[in-house]
Amino acid sequence: MSKVQGKAKMNEKRAVLPSDIREAFHNAFGEFWRWRSGTEPVVAINRGPWPISWLCDLVLLYDNEQLPNDFYRDFRVLPDESRRDLKNNLSADQSYYTAALCFRELIRLRKVRREFCHEQSRLRYHSRVGHDRCADQHRTFLQKTVRRN
Repeated sequence: MSKVQGKAKMNEKRAVLPSDIREAFHNAFGEFWRWRSGTEPVVAINRGPWPISWLCDLVLLYDNEQLPNDFYRDFRVLPDESRRDLKNNLSADQSYYTAALCFRELIRLRKVRREFCHEQSRLRYHSRVGHDRCADQHRTFLQKTVRRN
């Protein structure tokens, strides 16, 4: 097998999303909703904990498979109204592939927000007045981040 054939083989998508990965992906979405503090949540799959962002990468290796209606409805209630484009993308293509792309972006945004608020906290902006100021600065920061991407 030549290097070109090997690379093409690596880029091929697998046919069907296995049920254990599908179930873990659904569980990851629940973990994301419950994630309030600390490090990125993990889900169990293949005898080990996987960060939810890694699970999104794993889902991207499979062919586009339609999301079940109940999961699609749950996913449409995304907690981040600043990224309406993600909801629009998912409306246009209601697949696990698109859901994984959108979900990965939401995870990235949550990490960015946490870093930002942690830095603000470190700078002692979290008095009651400081917390409101942090929220305003955070909105401005997110708008700049979204525009860059």
